[in-house]
Amino acid sequence: TATDLLVEENLGGGVFVSGAQLTLDRTTIRRTFPNVEVGLGTGLHVQFGGSVTATDLVVEDCTGQGIVVGTAGSVLTADGLEIRGTQPTIDGLRSFALYAAQEAQFDVRDALLEDNSGAGVFLDSSALGFLEEVTVRRTSADATKIGGVGLLVQRDSELQGSSVTVEDSSGPGLFLSGGLIDCDDCTIVDSGFAGAVVLEGQLAMSGGAVQGSAPTPDLGGGLGLFAWSFEDVAVQLQDIEISGHPGPAVYLRGPGSYQLEGVTVRESADLLLVPGAVVALEGTEPWDETEQSG
Repeated sequence: TATDLLVEENLGGGVFVSGAQLTLDRTTIRRTFPNVEVGLGTGLHVQFGGSVTATDLVVEDCTGQGIVVGTAGSVLTADGLEIRGTQPTIDGLRSFALYAAQEAQFDVRDALLEDNSGAGVFLDSSALGFLEEVTVRRTSADATKIGGVGLLVQRDSELQGSSVTVEDSSGPGLFLSGGLIDCDDCTIVDSGFAGAVVLEGQLAMSGGAVQGSAPTPDLGGGLGLFAWSFEDVAVQLQDIEISGHPGPAVYLRGPGSYQLEGVTVRESADLLLVPGAVVALEGTEPWDETEQSG
């Protein structure tokens, strides 16, 4: 157990936990600089079945990765977490504030992730994440102009959220490319290209809102929900407001099933390229609950 710990201005990594258990209370990890070999200066790294339980943890101004939870059996549990100012790696290609992969897991409550680059929360390769009362704010693109995504989930990962706010992202507030996002009372505000992008997997949102996207110079957009599937996707929206988008509030294209129940759509579709606040094209089908799982 470590209490009132300050870890700052180290090279390559701040706190590294591998196959061990660690409790952190009122800990700050600050300004971790990149090493030459991989260009990373990770704040907190948990791997190979390691476990970290943290209360009032601050991770700021690290390089490439604020917190990493990697490999099966590795777990982070945090109550009271701030991750700020995560910068891209030396080559500008990678940057995540909170990252889990390879069947690792995190459970985060009462958190603020702000002014990070690349992605705020990123789950990859069958990772599992739980977020409650979390705000992800001002996520910017990295040096390659890729990213700026608030919540990024891919490759059979799963994110469960409650009372999550994503705001002022330079890219999509939410991006799903395989797996599941299930979010209750979640709000996505002021995103680039679209509030939510679904290319593969299952998105379920109940309560909250998707508001105020803007077109980006490279991709255009200005959409609320953008689902363009080359494989089956499933989208279920219930009791949410989708508003303030210059393009369609809901744009559905390709094979998949979709359900909108108690959804309010307003102040959208000012662009004339695609007429309609709700647009469904090429293979979209009604929701079939018997075919869904998870």
